[in-house]
Amino acid sequence: MDNWRDELGAIKARLAVQHLALRALVRSHPDPTAVLDEWRKLRADSVAAAYALPTEMREWLTDQVHAFAEEWTAELTRAAAAET
Repeated sequence: MDNWRDELGAIKARLAVQHLALRALVRSHPDPTAVLDEWRKLRADSVAAAYALPTEMREWLTDQVHAFAEEWTAELTRAAAAET
């Protein structure tokens, strides 16, 4: 666990890239409602994966995953609503 700061930096970088990729997907996907449905299915799995980490990082990462999930649920809901 000596490299936890490096690992945390790598996780933050991956999250930033995923955030950009998801934005591009939402804006270009022909069926935002389908994306929203899939997002809701995957959300619980992503949150559960955070609990496999060491205790020191678990709380921070759990908060980040929840915030990210809430933000994306809202964005996907807006995109799905605009589609209808």
